[in-house]
Amino acid sequence: MHWLSELFKHITISRSLTAALFITTAVLLFGHHFYPTLVETVPPGWSWALTATFVFSGTLLCIWVLVPLWQLLRSALRALAHHPWISPPSQGEERLLELLSAVRDQSMNLEVLAENNDHLSMAELLEWSDHLRDKGLVTANPYSHSLITLTPRGRKYVLGKRNKS
Repeated sequence: MHWLSELFKHITISRSLTAALFITTAVLLFGHHFYPTLVETVPPGWSWALTATFVFSGTLLCIWVLVPLWQLLRSALRALAHHPWISPPSQGEERLLELLSAVRDQSMNLEVLAENNDHLSMAELLEWSDHLRDKGLVTANPYSHSLITLTPRGRKYVLGKRNKS
């Protein structure tokens, strides 16, 4: 019976094997209804095994298809919710974008900005940069979140705002 557990292990791992098993059991279970001359009916003693295999493989296939679709839908909705034209930047985020566009080199250190401006706290700056990063307008340095840079989309947004005013 060790072979049976190994077979279940391979079926749950291999998607192509599971799809082939699903199609084969579907043909054996339902094929005689559509093509009675080509596919014989399943003997009554074996119909329970084919039905169980059909349901098991179909469930695995549904899970494998639905999970990535759900993740894709969630990421698309999240990206849409953070789009700058749907959720425009706040006043503080706008101010940070203007400061970033005025910097000669590409990146800005938020710690230095907070030290040089008494009215801006590091917590506010990090919050604003996180929101702008979610909207795709800035990127943070992977080694230090206090170093941020305008993305091409962020530069385009700032230039669009300047042209409107």
